[in-house]
Amino acid sequence: MGLSSIGPGSIAIILLLVVLLFGSKRIVGIAKDLAKGINSFRQGINEDTNNDVEPKND
Repeated sequence: MGLSSIGPGSIAIILLLVVLLFGSKRIVGIAKDLAKGINSFRQGINEDTNNDVEPKND
């Protein structure tokens, strides 16, 4: 018994329960906030790596 025992029917039931508990509008809001956080994290990583790569002119 592991994750391999979760089938498409089980996933559909879980998704239905999540929608019933939180509502579709709240799920959309959470997804938007998560996407903004991921984008901010990626931008921070890119800025950090760009700062490390730039040569220093003394």
